[in-house]
Amino acid sequence: MKRKKFIIYGAGKWGRKVASYIGVDNIECFLDASREKVGSLLLGKEIRSIDYLVAHKSKYEIVVAANVLCIFEIKNNLEKLNIKNVVPFFEILDLPETEKEQWRIAYNNIILLKECLEKKLPELEEKIEYTHEDIIFVPKIDNEIFFWTKYMAEMLGKEVRICDDMCGDKTLIEILKYICQCIKSENLIKYKFELWSLINKTVSNLNNKRENYYELSRLDFMITERCSLKCRECLNLMQYYQRPQNYSLAELKESIQIVLEKVDGIREMRVLGGEPLMNPEFYEICTYLCSLNNIFNIIIFTNATIPLNDEKMKNIDSNKVIFYISDYGIERQQINVYQKKMDLNKKKYYIMDYTTNDWIKHSNFKRIDLVEKSAKELYKRCNGRNCPVLMKKKLFVCEYLANANNISAIPNDKLDYIYVSNSCNKEEIRQYFSDDTPKPGCYYCARWVSEEKDSCYVKPAIQADVTLKYNRYE
Repeated sequence: MKRKKFIIYGAGKWGRKVASYIGVDNIECFLDASREKVGSLLLGKEIRSIDYLVAHKSKYEIVVAANVLCIFEIKNNLEKLNIKNVVPFFEILDLPETEKEQWRIAYNNIILLKECLEKKLPELEEKIEYTHEDIIFVPKIDNEIFFWTKYMAEMLGKEVRICDDMCGDKTLIEILKYICQCIKSENLIKYKFELWSLINKTVSNLNNKRENYYELSRLDFMITERCSLKCRECLNLMQYYQRPQNYSLAELKESIQIVLEKVDGIREMRVLGGEPLMNPEFYEICTYLCSLNNIFNIIIFTNATIPLNDEKMKNIDSNKVIFYISDYGIERQQINVYQKKMDLNKKKYYIMDYTTNDWIKHSNFKRIDLVEKSAKELYKRCNGRNCPVLMKKKLFVCEYLANANNISAIPNDKLDYIYVSNSCNKEEIRQYFSDDTPKPGCYYCARWVSEEKDSCYVKPAIQADVTLKYNRYE
């Protein structure tokens, strides 16, 4: 009996991997929900709409190639159309059994979260005061966050509208908080942390609608250039630092004090490096930041390679600080030690598993030629620009731009940053971060060439033997 051909639902990275594994000759076509993709070709096969599958559903095997949340949503939608011969991509690919099991666990936990949210929905309905418009504006910042907020809003009978910018809807804040409360499983901690962060951004946006008020929803605070690892594709470019330095408490104080004189607050301060615990004044810096009333939340990023000081940990405000522990699969034993210490000292923390997430391969700092319209579109939807950085009295829109400027890997253009001094003002800072015009340094960023190209993605945390070389701009 002749085997059926495949239809691959998903014309992105995973779709191409599935096609490569099963062979292009065994594929009838690709499907994709994106109208822009429908009608074009991928690997010589046409990308079609869902209508084609509805008309020919019995003829083909269907493989869904997307992240687990999209697989969950697509399978549900196809079952409503009586299309049941659907298989997730991770069951098709020749993956190690441990990796397949991780995908299965993540998928099953999404189903559990859905059931939990549905059971508790009446409680959420009682908490929410409906606006007269009955509309929730949902920002599409992250696929998982977008799905759950949109899902809960629709379950409440609210009209949902997608917005490009961060919205300021009080109902959305209540939904996000409630989803956070429902997340118990360790496999869903990623959603909990991101939802919590999104709550902070939404609160900031709501506050910034007030007259003469402006707070930063987030600020990455670089306290050291040193790191205990040397990841080849580190987004903060630590692999290029030839003589990394620690920043002193005195100079950091001066920088943050000037910023706080210009803005009304910082909703979420992210302390990082490098590895922040490499700075010998780490605990003093954290204690100082905790003492500032207009810094509302502090997240400390660490790779868990530097031993913690139990006595000094006591001075870090447990109500204000969360430790974000990155698990790259390198220091598992040390991460277990960190976890016990956090529990012992009653500190809030999240352990994030990065072992299955691809990283973007960095460019060689060469300028990318793009027409103005394309550059603006890329900048508008760039996730990196949501990560403002304070480094050496300069404010940047992202970590890449800050560090590339710091090591002179790109030309020093004053339009790339705001120099924090007594002469700058609140409106200047607001305008810098809200302006949709790409910064000159953006044209040197690998993110702009990474879309839809498998060659731009690599395994995470691959270590370099030596400091990487590059051409400096003088």
